[in-house]
Amino acid sequence: MGYRHSTALAKRFISARTVREASEAMDRRQRPLTARTERLRGILGLLPQTRKTLAGAARLPGFLRGATYTQKARRGMPKQPFVPVAQCIRIKLQGLYQAHPWVNLFSVKYTGNAPTNAELDTYASAVGTLWSTTFGTFQTSSCLLQNVQVWDLTSQTAAIGSSSITHTGGSVAGTLLPVNCAYVVTWPVQSRWRGGHFRTYCSPRNQGDITGGNGLTTATHDALLAQAVAFRTQLNATAVGTGSAVMSGIRYFPTGTNPDGTPVVRTSGTPFPVLTPVVHLRMDSQRRRLGKELT
Repeated sequence: MGYRHSTALAKRFISARTVREASEAMDRRQRPLTARTERLRGILGLLPQTRKTLAGAARLPGFLRGATYTQKARRGMPKQPFVPVAQCIRIKLQGLYQAHPWVNLFSVKYTGNAPTNAELDTYASAVGTLWSTTFGTFQTSSCLLQNVQVWDLTSQTAAIGSSSITHTGGSVAGTLLPVNCAYVVTWPVQSRWRGGHFRTYCSPRNQGDITGGNGLTTATHDALLAQAVAFRTQLNATAVGTGSAVMSGIRYFPTGTNPDGTPVVRTSGTPFPVLTPVVHLRMDSQRRRLGKELT
C-alpha cells in the first residue's frame, strides 16, 4: 500500500509540474502576440482622431470615412456654395455625338452694365452661331449642337439666358471614332498652378484623323487648332448687351489647403484672360487626359 500511495503522489506531482511548465511555455509563446495585439489596438484607437484630423479628405478610403464600401459611396469633394464672380458669364454648350450627349463649358468677362435676361438670350444665340462657324466646321455631321445656356455669375439673382438651336457639324463623317474618345484643347492663361487647368474635350471625328494608334495627324491637329483660335477671336468680339467680353478661365481654388486638409475656397472667383489655345497631339478620353503629353 505504501508503495502504491507514494507512486500515486509522484504521478500527481509530475502531472502538476508538467501542466505548470506547459502553461508557462504557452505564456512565453503568447507574449509577442499579446504585444502585437496591444499595438494594433492602439492604432485602431487612433482612427477616430485620424478621421477628425482629415475630416472630409478625399484621400481616405470610404471605409475609413465611415462610408459603406458600395458603388453608392460618393467620392471627391462635397459641392461648394455659390461663389460669385463679378461681371463674368458662364457658357454651357450642349449637344449630341452619335446620339450621346456632350457638354463644353466656357466663360467670359464682360464690361459695362449688367445684361438683362433678353440680352443674354441674344448672346446665347450668337454663341451658338459662333460655334457653328468655328468648331462646327471641324466636327462631322454626327456631332450636333442643340442648346446654349448662359448665366451671369455676379450674383445668384443675376440674369440668365438660353437658345435652343440646332447646328450640325460640317465635315464628312467617315468611319467614326467611339464616343469615349476626345480631342483636347487647352486654354492657357498668364498664371501657373498644379492641376485644374482650362480645357475643352471635343467630340472626335473619324479614324482618318489618327496616326500611330493614338496620335492626331498633323492635318487634323492644325485644323482643330485653327478653329479653336477662331472661336477665341470671335468670342472676344461678341457683344454682351451694351458691353464687350473677353474669353476667360475662372479659378475658384487657390493653391493650398486648410488645416483639416480640405482645399481653400475663394470667397470670389478670379477670372484670367485666355491666351492662344493649344491642341494636344495625342487623342485622349472624354473622362480624362491620358497622362502628360510625350512631345
